[in-house]
Amino acid sequence: MKQAIPTVFREARHRLCMWHIMKKFNQKLAKCISKMDDFKRKINALIWSIDIDPATFEVGWKDVMKEFKLKSNEWLCELYNIRESWIPTYYADDPMAGLFRTTSISESENSFFDKFNRRSDTLTEFYLRYESAMDKQMHTNVRLNYEGTKSMPRMDTPLLLERDAVELYTRTMFYEVQKEIISSCYDMSINSISEQDGVKIFSINDKKRHGKMFEVKHAVLNNDVQCTCRMFEKMGIFKEISEQCNAIEVTNHKLNDIWYDFQSCVSLAGLDGERLDYLEGKLKELKHSLRESSWKSDTQNKNDIMKFFISSKIPAEVNVKPPIEGRNKGCGRRIVGDYEKSISQRKKKVPRLCNMCKKLDFHDTRTCPLKKTLQQSDV
Repeated sequence: MKQAIPTVFREARHRLCMWHIMKKFNQKLAKCISKMDDFKRKINALIWSIDIDPATFEVGWKDVMKEFKLKSNEWLCELYNIRESWIPTYYADDPMAGLFRTTSISESENSFFDKFNRRSDTLTEFYLRYESAMDKQMHTNVRLNYEGTKSMPRMDTPLLLERDAVELYTRTMFYEVQKEIISSCYDMSINSISEQDGVKIFSINDKKRHGKMFEVKHAVLNNDVQCTCRMFEKMGIFKEISEQCNAIEVTNHKLNDIWYDFQSCVSLAGLDGERLDYLEGKLKELKHSLRESSWKSDTQNKNDIMKFFISSKIPAEVNVKPPIEGRNKGCGRRIVGDYEKSISQRKKKVPRLCNMCKKLDFHDTRTCPLKKTLQQSDV
């Protein structure tokens, strides 16, 4: 994947899974560190923080390595060398709305199908259970679509921004946006407001982040909003909401004009049957042309959505060739860690009491040496 992604998806950025890396900390460092809880608390404060810059992270990493005497640890040194591939502070400015998690997708599918299938299933049983799993998935999809279109979640603020978010996002994403809207009302405070070249600058104090200061810039002319934390840009949230607010305002004016023109046409037609038939025919033609154009725009929108999520254009011609074989990290024989060795030792056979010789050994009654001796004496 590391070789293929920059070749195929040239505008994408490949990163490593933090969950798998953090899971190995106990396995790799348990014997090296006596105060493991203190180490994990300090290293997590550096790794998971989105408020520090790369320079602050590097200084903090070196201090932790010096404190716990881990400067010469090969595994940690290798992680530090590839820090730009997995530490969040190095890709804080990158938009993460199109993040494609390859491992989590396969693992979630495996977890879902494991609830329906068993290893001892026959081919017929597997097919029936697979159909049940598909029915469950389709039922869940229909239920979520119904809840998203026919129900209205609870509004926690009187802000129009929250109501616009309901129409724009799915329920799961809306609840994440709602948390940020509520936090902006109760956890944020404005320290100062200034204006420069038509741009309003708000100095914001975040109570949740121990009073950390942020700057929000609002360009009045084009209604563009930017914050120094850049969280909404990274998650693809605020840009969509601001565009939606502008679109709603423009659309409302257009709808009023269209409704006024329609009422004028009806008034001009009056009770004349010929004029009403003419107006009805023109409206049906317009509806048919709008429906045809919507089908074409839907196809274009799908292509645009795919381009957004994979961060790459769809090539006009695709020539799939076998990859060049190369030996990367992980090729060949894998070194088994202490954690896996301990698990394999648990699975080994344990001695048990033989009913024939009454001894505690690894054999059973069928393979007992005493039985073989008795059989030879009988012969």
